Amino acid sequence: MAAWVQPYNPPKTHPYFYLIIGLAAWGVKGIFFVRRKILRPSEQVLSAMPEDAAALRRWRTAYVATYAICDAIALWGLVVRFLGFGLLLAMPFFGAGFLLMLYFAPRRPTNAIG
Repeated sequence: MAAWVQPYNPPKTHPYFYLIIGLAAWGVKGIFFVRRKILRPSEQVLSAMPEDAAALRRWRTAYVATYAICDAIALWGLVVRFLGFGLLLAMPFFGAGFLLMLYFAPRRPTNAIG
């Protein structure tokens, strides 16, 4: 779709591409930060008290934030395409967003005892 909107013109410099790589890497770091600071404590509370509404809200919020960041990484690939870079340079962003969504699929909090 992006190739139809703007034809491919090889860019002369790559500072935008490196900036977008940095933003995507910052997004991956943000996913791990959200999971460490929000998701892990709420899972611990939910494993002990499954009916805790506040912990369940934090758990849902952490997963929504995780998926939003995964989508943002894939959207950076779309930005790369609109800036005129080739599909081969944009595919890692699309693949990373998809693989991160698969890796961070929601899991029901379980009690450590069983």
